[in-house]
This record gives sequence, structure tokens and C-alpha cells, in this order.
Amino acid sequence: MPITVALGQCGNQVSNCLTELMWDEGLRDSFFVEKQNGKYYARNVLIDMEPKVIENVLKKSEGKTWNYSKTAAITAKSGSGNNWAFGYSVLGDRSQESIQRQIRKLAEDADSVNDGFLVMLAMAGGTGSGVGSKTVEKIREEYGSKVPIIAHAVWPYSTGEVVVQNYNTLLTLNSLNCSTDGVIFHQNSSITDIIQTRFDLKNVAYSDINDYVAKELASILLPIKDTDGALHKMPIYQIAVDLCGSPNFKCLTPRSLPQLHNPKRAFLTYSNDLLLKYMHQLCLTGNFNENSGNMNMKSVVNKSLAMNAYIRGKNEGPEKIVGALNDSSIFSNKIPFSDRFNSYLAKKSFMKHETFLSTLSADQTLIDPLETVLSQSWNMFNHRAFLHRYEAHSIDSDHFVNSFAHLEQLQHSLKNL
Repeated sequence: MPITVALGQCGNQVSNCLTELMWDEGLRDSFFVEKQNGKYYARNVLIDMEPKVIENVLKKSEGKTWNYSKTAAITAKSGSGNNWAFGYSVLGDRSQESIQRQIRKLAEDADSVNDGFLVMLAMAGGTGSGVGSKTVEKIREEYGSKVPIIAHAVWPYSTGEVVVQNYNTLLTLNSLNCSTDGVIFHQNSSITDIIQTRFDLKNVAYSDINDYVAKELASILLPIKDTDGALHKMPIYQIAVDLCGSPNFKCLTPRSLPQLHNPKRAFLTYSNDLLLKYMHQLCLTGNFNENSGNMNMKSVVNKSLAMNAYIRGKNEGPEKIVGALNDSSIFSNKIPFSDRFNSYLAKKSFMKHETFLSTLSADQTLIDPLETVLSQSWNMFNHRAFLHRYEAHSIDSDHFVNSFAHLEQLQHSLKNL
């Protein structure tokens, strides 16, 4: 079971949704530890520099059959002001002793088996991104390369309320790319589009996005069997082994089907064949919305280096999955055929869906949003816009230039996949 480290408002809200789902849908020892008193505790560390969100999370957990540890929450009295540098250099340094103490307590718990770290954060603000980046770097320093770190990062809307969100995203992505084994990305804009069109919900709240993200993550992280029948209960290690073998390709993209607000409709409209055909088209085109699955489109827009497929509920065996998704036209030739695709199956249904299909792939999806962040950040940087906010907290021009260089190399690698 992993140690989940949630940072900032977004990270804590998504983490709480995920933890509730893992309890409702999974084996109790997959994300929880049972103590001698018979109670279950989530292996979570909750970090935010403002207490309100975490107080709400803890209040929601009262009276449940599982709970958070009494020492799980780490808060302060004021946030990072949407400044990555302040979160990283000031609040990040100030809070690391208490953060690492709580992480160490969970890591040394004799009642649990460690499956690495799942770090959950958003990229646009200051606490999740800045304190999160510092925390991930410290975890890597303390536990070394043998313990996997998978981050989950929420990519902001291209136009947001935070004027420096492109700077924050740039600096966060560079830090995560250097310190983690892999980063699972969800894009706010893509999820909003799915909820509006597939769920017929025009006014999308962040709670709707959080629920969708948690559902997709749970479908990947829950215990599942491989094609040889072996049960996998350590998803962080498995993701790192299957998909994160190359240091140049750590960016991971999840997709899932069916996209239905009412699971009962899935019984009426979806077969295994149809789900696999639609997923093939989404992987081929790089889209997320099921409505974008143009079945007649054959040209490949989105190349994958490696992919895991997870099917839960009624299925017709691994041969069907391999035949539909292990398509040479989708994959790059940079790794051996035998290493590029893995399929996992579970007979247990997921959230009342008769069949639920998910993929997680190292692919080219990030090219366009990364291009936007780089171009807009360069434009601001060349005019020295807002740099004084970062320089005031020891993040100087050299730090920015180094981040630009690393991410432009990432962009080049993705384009040449």
C-alpha cells in the first residue's frame, strides 16, 4: 500500500475522494492499515498552509468506519499567495521537519507494507506546487531511488485566475520531472469538457472534477490481476516498472470508459468490443471525450511509448484487450515490443458499471499544453513580468532558465517519440 501525500486544496480534496473510493471499492489493506483496536486508518499525510480545507476533510471523515491518523494533518496559518517560490523556499523549508516526521512514521509502521509514495497536488497555485515540489525532493533525498514516487498533478485551465500560473506550472513540472519516477496528469479543461457533454452538466464545479479524477485513479490503483492470474496490490511499484523505465518519458496520461453519469445506462449501451474500439480511437487521436472517438479516423495523432490497460467487471479475456489496444500503429519503436503493453483484469465490477476500461500511457498528450506553458512563460520572462515575486524568495533567473531548458528537452523528446 502506498503512502499518499496530499498537498494544497486540490490535492487534499482529490485525495479524500480517492481514499473514500478505495475504501468502498477495494480490499481494505490496499490503502489502509488495521490497528490492534480493530480500526482502519488511511496512510495519508494531509498538508496545506491554510487549515480550512483540511479541517473540512477531517470533519467529513468523522463517524466513518475508517479515519485519518490524529497526526495526519500538517497546516499553517497562511498560504503561499499563489507564489511557487514562497511555497518552495519559505513554507516548504519551514514545514519539512514536521512533514517528513509524519511520512517517516507511516513508512516505519510495522503493520503495513510499503508501496512507495503517491503525491497529489495541483500545479497552478503556491502550496500544492511550491511546497509540493520541495516535499517530493525531500522524499527522494531521504528514501532514495529504490522507493518509487508517482505524482498526480492537475494541469490548470489555459486561462485561469492566477496570473502567474504558467510560471508555477513550469517550475512544478521541472521539479517533478527531476524527482519522481512518473507523473500522472489530469487536465481541468479536458475533464470539464467530458462532464459537460457526457454528463450533461453545464455548470461544472470543482467537486465534480474531483469526483471524476478520483474515479479514474481508483480504476487504475485498485488491486487487479495480470494475464497470468497474479494479484497485484502494489500499484505504485507496478506503474513505475511498467511505464517509467525511461527518464525522458515520465508523463503519464489516464483515459477511461464508459463516460456515463448514470452507471445503469452502461448495461444498455456498451459491450466489451465497443469499449475497446472507442478506447483505441481515443489513444490514437489523443482525445479524452468519448464523443471525440471518430471511428473512421485511421491516422495516428498520438504516439505511445508504453501503455497499461485495466478492465474491471465483465470481460472476454486478455486476448481481446491485446488485440484491440496493442496496435503497432499507436506505439513508438523506441522500446521492445514485449515491454510496450500490459493488460490487467478484475472480475469484480467497478462502481456499478458492468464493465469499466481504463488506460494509463506514456504518450504525446502533453505536447500541446506544454507548448502553451512554455510560450506564455517565455513571453512573461522576457519582459521580466512578476519575476521580482520569485527573486524575493531565492528563485532567480538562472532557476527559470534551467527549468526552460529541461522542459524544452522534454518537449523535444515527446515530439520525437
